[in-house]
Amino acid sequence: MGVDPKDVRPTVLVVTHNYPRDPEDQAGQFIHTLISPIADRYRFVVIAPHHAGLPLSETQGGVDVVRFRYAADADETLAYAGDMHEQVLKSWKKRILFLSFLRAMRQAVARAIEAECPVAIHIHWWIPGGLAAAGLAARRKVPYLLTTHGSDVTLLAKFGWLRPVARPLFRRAAARTAVSTYLQRLLADLLEVDSALLPMPYDDTKFKPQGDAGALPPLVTCIGRMIERKGQTYLIEAVNMLIARGIDCRLQLVGDGPQRSKLEAQAREIGILDRVTFTGNVPHREIPALIGASALVVLPSVADWKGEVEGLGMVLAEASACARPVIATRLGGPIDAVDDGQTGLLVPPADAAALADALAAMLTDPQKMRSLGLAGVDFAMSHFSPASQAAKLAELIEQIRSR
Repeated sequence: MGVDPKDVRPTVLVVTHNYPRDPEDQAGQFIHTLISPIADRYRFVVIAPHHAGLPLSETQGGVDVVRFRYAADADETLAYAGDMHEQVLKSWKKRILFLSFLRAMRQAVARAIEAECPVAIHIHWWIPGGLAAAGLAARRKVPYLLTTHGSDVTLLAKFGWLRPVARPLFRRAAARTAVSTYLQRLLADLLEVDSALLPMPYDDTKFKPQGDAGALPPLVTCIGRMIERKGQTYLIEAVNMLIARGIDCRLQLVGDGPQRSKLEAQAREIGILDRVTFTGNVPHREIPALIGASALVVLPSVADWKGEVEGLGMVLAEASACARPVIATRLGGPIDAVDDGQTGLLVPPADAAALADALAAMLTDPQKMRSLGLAGVDFAMSHFSPASQAAKLAELIEQIRSR
């Protein structure tokens, strides 16, 4: 793209493996929401992986996006599915593809540094983004900000051999941020580095207070990829327990992923498939309406086989912004996204009985649900609004520019 001499905004490169492929894509939507409020102040150029059918360069909502190719269309499968680390850990073929991915990302960043003359680079996720771009930024003397989102840090807890690789990338960073206090503590414990708290924001143009759901029986909704870490299996079990107690409700699972067939089989085997709706992936613009039709939103996340936990739980902030009470597990980032007892409830992870009890406490007390939902609106605005989070980002950019 190159620098337009008429554009006086300083350029900031954004390096990520996850960025919306179109305005309706949920993948990496929070990154676009973070930078959009200050796109009039900085010229953001996003470096992200290509995906079949996408242009190599485009402008999305005032943000320039450059996409790098790392394989043929049919083989560009590492990004956007939310399971890059799992793919690489389980397959030698994907490990070789990952090396191609890193090389292509590094080359794209090198070209962008040369063409754009950025004042700073914002790297999201130390792996893969930090591996590809941090050393290059240091050698070109471009300060970089390194943001962690969850999986990239929890991998360090599970696989100790990664820490000597990660430590210099974090220590050379001009600034570091984490999206939750849980991740801040992990970085301090595992790498002995400090970090600023920068939760990702929800899109306040879409997620706004909704009216009373009204529908009976009440609808319980879970939104997220169907992977082990999201814990939908415990929610299906908990709903079955509720029905056995005589508490009528329906369950809506929004999203898709490798666990979907297992979850459908589970609902079928225990006899509640007629109470469970699997929507598949839906456009981002439709999520607020799905939340609005729900009595409450649940994120029953757990630690998966490789130790990954939820880094923040963006859907919890979105649901709160829509005036819906939330239930999540007391594990990882969701502890920051739920004010326990005030905007929703926190329960132990991988405990279907505790989850059923929390659901029962909500569904049998409509007034409590309404009160928690209304409190959630203020909580979301004060902790996750785009304006406030973008202002924090701008302050960090100016700090590292002045060093």
